Amino acid sequence: MAAQPQAQIPLAPQPDFDIISHCHTDLARELNGCRNVPAFDQGAQILNKIRALWQDVNRIESCLKAGNINNVARLSNSVLTSPNGSLSPLNSVADNAPIANFPVTPADLMSLPGPAVNALLRSLGLEVGGTIGERRQRLRLQAGLKVEPI
Repeated sequence: MAAQPQAQIPLAPQPDFDIISHCHTDLARELNGCRNVPAFDQGAQILNKIRALWQDVNRIESCLKAGNINNVARLSNSVLTSPNGSLSPLNSVADNAPIANFPVTPADLMSLPGPAVNALLRSLGLEVGGTIGERRQRLRLQAGLKVEPI
């Protein structure tokens, strides 16, 4: 008996390895260009800049809040009629926290030594130049008090 020829099963579509090779070559070339995209190449630098901007925003916000609190304190202090009246303390513009060792009364303010006056002025973001009398007057104004003759 003669062998019957087997029916050939049609092959499914086969991959073209030349095309695959060219695609991978093209893909590698394009991926190599990704290092030139700033978001990939300088991503960490961009994130650091964004973090620095947020720190600046937070610092400005703190300064504005301190300014608002200090304005209310100044208004309260502006109506004092006695050198022994209680001062409303001011907040630091750096962190919006109450200024440590803020004088309790206007009389205390006027008797502060130079280094203490300088520390308070710096907490308010102010210059520390001038005589001790001028610096005390500057501090009086910042506290909302009337200027006294020097």
